[in-house]
Order: sequence, then C-alpha cells, then structure tokens
Amino acid sequence: MTFQIISIILSECEGEEHLLGGNMKHLNENLKKRVGSLVAPNICSPGELNLDESLLDESWQRNWQVNRLVLLVQAPTTLFVYWEVDDLRKQLISEHFQCGWTELPFFLQVYDVTDVVFNGYNANYSFKIKVHPLSDHWFITGVQPERRYLVDFGTTTLSGQFFTIIRSNIESTPPSHHDRKFEPYMRFAAWSKPSGKEAGGGTKKEFMRVPRLEYSWLRQFDGYTFVHAEEVKQQ
Repeated sequence: MTFQIISIILSECEGEEHLLGGNMKHLNENLKKRVGSLVAPNICSPGELNLDESLLDESWQRNWQVNRLVLLVQAPTTLFVYWEVDDLRKQLISEHFQCGWTELPFFLQVYDVTDVVFNGYNANYSFKIKVHPLSDHWFITGVQPERRYLVDFGTTTLSGQFFTIIRSNIESTPPSHHDRKFEPYMRFAAWSKPSGKEAGGGTKKEFMRVPRLEYSWLRQFDGYTFVHAEEVKQQ
C-alpha cells in the first residue's frame, strides 16, 4: 500500500523542476509531508509486547544447546537430517582430538538397517557424506524406497575410523510412486454391442459377460480354514 502511494506521488511530481534538477532533499521533504501521516505510528517492538524474539526469528540457525540428530523422510529416495551439538560436547570432542572444533573433519554416516537389529556394525550397507563443520542440516539423496535408515554424525580418527558423536532415529522410506504393485487391481466389463433390431425398430443391445474365475480350492474354503480333500478322506 505504501509503495503504491509513493508511486502515485512520484508520478505527480515528474513535471516539477526540483525533480529535473535532482533536488533529492526537496523530494524527501515532499514525501514526508504526503506519506508521513499515512504510516502507522507507535509500532511496538517484540520486547515491548513481552514476546520471545526467537519466535520471530525466520533464519534456520538455532542454538538450543541440546544434542540431537533428527532424521526425516522427504521422498522415497531422499532423506532430510538436521542436528545440533551443545558446547560441552564440542569442548570434550575438541580436547579428545586436541584441536579446535572447526578443524575436525565431519561426516554423516548413513546406514541401511532394514530387517536387522542394529548394533553399530551389522548394517546391510553404509556410506559417508562429508559436511562442513558449521553445517546443521543436509539432504541425503540416492537412498532406496521401502528401506529403513539411520544416520550418525561424527568425525574420523587419525587411522580413518569413524567416530560417532550423535545418532539419529530410524526412519522408513515409502514405496516409489512408479511401483505399480501398490496400485489396486481393477477389471472392467466389455462395452455392449448391438446384435440386431427389436420388434419396435430399436437396436437391441447384448452385453458381454465377464467369465467368473473359479479356483479348485474355492469350494472347500469356509472362510476360516482350508481343508484338503486327502485330509477329509482320512477323517
């Protein structure tokens, strides 16, 4: 609304000499006179309203001083993970490796833990992704649909062994959208076709019937148990 009002004022002032001469001071005074009364005065700050300013923070960076690694599913082949390490654990890790936190190499270790009770070493397969020391979230692409995954955030020792700092929850990826086996199976009857004329001159339609499927075991199935003919003879 304010930009529309300023545009109207500028269009009204296009023919004035102070605009042609580049007198911006005079233009600013003119805008203050015409727009100043339209701007709402006494706008309260979040502090004056006793609001938590962190609730109005639209940036991604958060500092809750907790140790957490949260794994989410974004798509059948994509995961999203975000994490945070508190200052105390950062200090302990830095003292253990005798270097600054930002000097350490950091990785996300992704494990496929489908159909296993994971103990840290028995994953179906795993792979590492190198991340920046100041990163706190990541999209993991290339995973498989209908699998269970777990992620570790950590660094490596001098010998190259992965050193876990925090571990995520386990999430399952959904089936792929192109997997047709999850679509319901449907059968449609054939269209009717005219077979001749009726007595009244109209066209008689004859519907083609879809043959009913019969199974050898269907007559012996009572809804609860399945009985073989040989077992019936023995009884």
